[in-house]
Amino acid sequence: MNKSLKVATLFVLLGLTLAWFGFMIANFLGILEGPRYIEPNTYEGGSDALTKGSTYVFLAALVALAGFSGLAYRKADFAVAKKTPGALPVFRFATVGVVVSLVSLVFFALSAFSASFNMFGSSGTVVDQLTGVYVPIILAAAGLGIPDPLLDQLAIGGRLVAPVAKNEEEQQLVVVERVSSQRYQRTVLEEVFFVPLQSGIV
Repeated sequence: MNKSLKVATLFVLLGLTLAWFGFMIANFLGILEGPRYIEPNTYEGGSDALTKGSTYVFLAALVALAGFSGLAYRKADFAVAKKTPGALPVFRFATVGVVVSLVSLVFFALSAFSASFNMFGSSGTVVDQLTGVYVPIILAAAGLGIPDPLLDQLAIGGRLVAPVAKNEEEQQLVVVERVSSQRYQRTVLEEVFFVPLQSGIV
């Protein structure tokens, strides 16, 4: 095995080693970031933030694996093109490293995305959360009020902007922000005039 193939193999092994150490550090940080239980139903500390330090360490570990595997893949690919003896097994090893790192990054992205909806109720599947919860909702027609189903679909921290009719001649632009699963904060911005939500209603 020539020097280039040895370096390619070393890159994949180095990426796997860095990823393993990164995962261990991220798990340890995750334990430290979690709440500390004092007694039953009582805990202190912890963070409600979606992305914590452990999240970034985990991501850095995956990026290290992808980077070193990509470098190894490139070196092994050149060796295969030159028909260097022993290049094909190294190329396959590097390919496995690239595939594992890319699949891991996809799972990381999907889990981070779905975790952003984790505070919207304790019931319902991930599919329900992904397809039924929205951060911004904007209405471009005025109704006599804001329908409850729209408020239910608003994600925590999300805002709904809608014109609301006070009567047949007056409308207000209203912003509703979902503060928690049961609390909403309503702010009136200004007087406006939009088309009615349903013909003949306003």
